[in-house]
Amino acid sequence: MTGAQSYEIRRIRPDISTGAPARTYDEVFYVAEVDRVRGSRPDLGQTGGRRPRVSEWGVTRGPGGGRPRRARTGRPPTAPAATRPALAILNAMPAPQIRPRHPDDLPACAKALFGVHEKDGYPVHWPTDPEHWLTPDHLLGAWVAPDGDSILGHVALTQPTAPFAAAINQPAPNLALVGRLFVTPDARRTGLASALLSHAAQAARDEGRQAVLEVDANATAAVTFYERAGWHFLRTDTGGWIAADGLPARVRIYLAPEG
Repeated sequence: MTGAQSYEIRRIRPDISTGAPARTYDEVFYVAEVDRVRGSRPDLGQTGGRRPRVSEWGVTRGPGGGRPRRARTGRPPTAPAATRPALAILNAMPAPQIRPRHPDDLPACAKALFGVHEKDGYPVHWPTDPEHWLTPDHLLGAWVAPDGDSILGHVALTQPTAPFAAAINQPAPNLALVGRLFVTPDARRTGLASALLSHAAQAARDEGRQAVLEVDANATAAVTFYERAGWHFLRTDTGGWIAADGLPARVRIYLAPEG
């Protein structure tokens, strides 16, 4: 589409008892191609050139979003008519499909991983053979979120090493280590990362294992993501890779919540 404008949509979970917004979800969804519905850019009022932020309860002010306005009656107001096409597109977006990875997915997975590496520096050091890197030893399974011939996200499970398992007082055959989790920049803020993580944890449970993961202790956003998802912190340890500062990575180890 041409001439399309993107607007951020902040979805707010209502408090069942009061009907008032309780807190925003961890993920912020956005809608593109609004012009496809309206034929021209929707008029959301005078914003001084700034992108307005829209909640399910109404339009909030300023680039920072702020607190949603509430109706005088205490009931959440209806979203302004100009925003309804955008909300309709958002609600119509299908949930991403997650399926087992096939061998012929690997080239597209490597391409997606390169985009993540360029933007986020993950992995810290680009592997000589990215397809092999995506297929580590003791692989239990891998899953992807495809979009046509492209891959939007990826996650894998491996059996951890005996030293890793001993450090958390668990037999290695009882564990499944989550890794190679990434989502392409264009597919973020859609809940895909959470869906991939949940899918991997459930796959581990289906095999009678507990999902665990390790994350760079300095990766604040990732640590926050896992903790908000309910993963339980176990301990800090030394990771099996070299961090960007040239030293062995310090990692935080987490255990999946009970399903």
